Amino acid sequence: MIIPRLEEKKIDFLVPFVAVLTALVFGFILIILTGGDAFKGYQNLFAGMGLWPDRAQLFRLARSLENASVLALTGLSVALAFRCGLFNIGVEGQFLVGAISAAYFGILLDLPSFITIPLILVISFIHGGLWASIATYLKLKRGVHEVISTIMLNWVALNLIENYLVVGPLRVPADPGVVVPTGTHTINATAQLWSIIPAIGLKVDIIIALLATIAIYLLLFRTSLGYEIRAVGYNQEASRYSGVNVDRTMFIAMFISGGLAAISGAVLVMSVLHSYPAVFRPGYGFDGIAMALVGNTTPFGVLSAGLFFGGVRQGAAMMQLVGIHKSFADILQALAVIFVAAQGIIRYLLIKYAKPITATAVAEDV
Repeated sequence: MIIPRLEEKKIDFLVPFVAVLTALVFGFILIILTGGDAFKGYQNLFAGMGLWPDRAQLFRLARSLENASVLALTGLSVALAFRCGLFNIGVEGQFLVGAISAAYFGILLDLPSFITIPLILVISFIHGGLWASIATYLKLKRGVHEVISTIMLNWVALNLIENYLVVGPLRVPADPGVVVPTGTHTINATAQLWSIIPAIGLKVDIIIALLATIAIYLLLFRTSLGYEIRAVGYNQEASRYSGVNVDRTMFIAMFISGGLAAISGAVLVMSVLHSYPAVFRPGYGFDGIAMALVGNTTPFGVLSAGLFFGGVRQGAAMMQLVGIHKSFADILQALAVIFVAAQGIIRYLLIKYAKPITATAVAEDV
């Protein structure tokens, strides 16, 4: 009798899931080893994520979804570039470009909100895409690896924005004698994202992330351009031999990747911050790498990773009530990435231990 094996797609789905569960188990053990109350800590973690249906929990759930929307968008940015064989380590810089674009045009434009908000998102997308295209140009025309150029462009974006624009042309004039940096002006009310449920502060940022996820899924798996992006990611030379314009495909993929990262920054400004602060070190661009890896570079996998870790970030704040530092969220995220990176071991264990289970199920059916 032939014993069926786990299908490859099922393994691809299970690997990130098992990695996250393993990270939670190891996190539980780490809390115990450091003398903390792991049971109470995890209880507070899940309560802080907003998983119980009372008003206080729903408010926390809204904050979790805010985090998730930003993480999902930066994760989609990294995942799309990965699919084309590009390592976009410059998502942080593109994120900042989108944030400052939203702050500037949110101050400049005071049209009806149904015009202002989509227009700012489009402008931010274009600016982020153009910023990312610098790295693509350097790669294709000058042979500069995108890992190097995108990392360097992160610092160029950061210093250009924070050390020139925010303290220069876009600076809010401070009172005489005040030397504390203030950041930009507050964006107009018409540039602030709409609320879905005002009572708990839930806004449309999670809808934007969901729509972006669907759009990237359709692009990758339902269009000829998406096929070319994935083909180039698998094998550039074979794609070129089969007639794919590899340079054009890379430019488009990196442009969209940068645009997604910029929309993430714009969403944060338009939903939560309402201005570009004087000092801004969000780190969401680097978190996007983790979301892409944990989500297995699939659009809905990245969205799921964003939802989970967005909740963990919110829930980690409540863990402080039992003496567990809020950086525990970063530890869980790092552990999940480590176990995803070790997916060869997880795949081996899944196949090894799924065989007898599957065989038993077949015998029972017979």
